[in-house]
Amino acid sequence: MIYWIIYILIEAFIQGKLIKKGDKPVYLVIFLIRGIFSIIHGAILNVQNIEQSIILLGFQTCSLWIIFDLFLNLLRMEKWNYKGQQSGYLDKLEYKYYYPLKIVAFLGIFVFYKLGLQYWSY
Repeated sequence: MIYWIIYILIEAFIQGKLIKKGDKPVYLVIFLIRGIFSIIHGAILNVQNIEQSIILLGFQTCSLWIIFDLFLNLLRMEKWNYKGQQSGYLDKLEYKYYYPLKIVAFLGIFVFYKLGLQYWSY
């Protein structure tokens, strides 16, 4: 799972540099690269069935939403919960929905990691 965390940090670093230059993220390209790396990550872990795929995708989704935002905001010297003008769909939710979802995603990182331990020895 460390490969995915490293990917998130690299993506946040690159996007932070682009934002600092005044460039807007090209989301189609970002999603394609993210999807390709997700598939590569699954191949590295030798995902073999739908259950493993769901566990891996759950871990990837939860960790991306939590770690990416925190690291990007840290790099940009913004508040930990800063949401930019180009933020994603879920970032536009009211706080009464947004923060409970963030908590669930945070806990999901650990749940999916623990579930993955039965298949992979990270």
